[in-house]
Amino acid sequence: MYPLDIDGQTRTSSKDAGADERITGTVSNRPLDSMDVGPAWLGGPPDPDAPPALANLALNKPVTVSSAPQPENPATGAVDGDVNTRWSASVYPQWLEVDLGAVYDISRTEVVCLNDRAYQFTIQSKTTSGGSYTQIVNRSSNTTAGSAASPITDNFGPVAARYVRITVTGAADYTGTWASIAELRVFGESGSSMLMAAKLPEATGHEAKEVALQVYPNPISGGAATVKYSLPNAEKVQITAYNMNGQTQTVFNGRQDAGNIPCAGRSSRSPPAFTSCGCRPGGRKSRCGW
Repeated sequence: MYPLDIDGQTRTSSKDAGADERITGTVSNRPLDSMDVGPAWLGGPPDPDAPPALANLALNKPVTVSSAPQPENPATGAVDGDVNTRWSASVYPQWLEVDLGAVYDISRTEVVCLNDRAYQFTIQSKTTSGGSYTQIVNRSSNTTAGSAASPITDNFGPVAARYVRITVTGAADYTGTWASIAELRVFGESGSSMLMAAKLPEATGHEAKEVALQVYPNPISGGAATVKYSLPNAEKVQITAYNMNGQTQTVFNGRQDAGNIPCAGRSSRSPPAFTSCGCRPGGRKSRCGW
């Protein structure tokens, strides 16, 4: 007598080491369609290796400028999604800054110029209102026209940014003094971004302070993330995570020593649960550096 196989039936020979060799069932004979094999834009399953879709994060966001623009061509004309409106100001240099509303990873900019002009400019970014600017685009010697059909486009590695500033310094093919930008577009990942907000709690006689955060990956995916920030002094800190549905979770609420602070978390929840924050007592110095 042979022992039972894995589905509880008696083996018929020593070669019958698993389940029954044969089963019965119904088979449909039909051509495959897009629901079976994709692509996702035709209703099929999403491609896990496809890069995340980029969105124009500057669209209809608040803007500030270096000087009063023409009344009929306000600053909002550069971020309203309409290439027939514009921001115009004189004389060079003139800058316009857009507040994306949160820190995002941005990786592309596009500039559309009035009358397809070849404006010369730089683009800088920072993560907090009081932070230092980092130059991400240098078109100070630009000779390329920026039309609606073919904007002046720059791609770069992901940069964490909330405030993005374009400074127009001149033009290659225009002798006037007006900086006239029809569209400034700033592209980054927005679909499932988790917004990170942090401040030092208000105390009597002291205003809350803004703290720069670094989040990796951004947007958070797979329920895992690392948040890093720096404190000039020992303070009580509260960090809250927001997802795109407005759900919140306290990342950390407690006192931290001065220095560079890493927080790591992993969870199936969104926002993820952060399980550690700061350096372990007696840990290696490298655990606190970044």
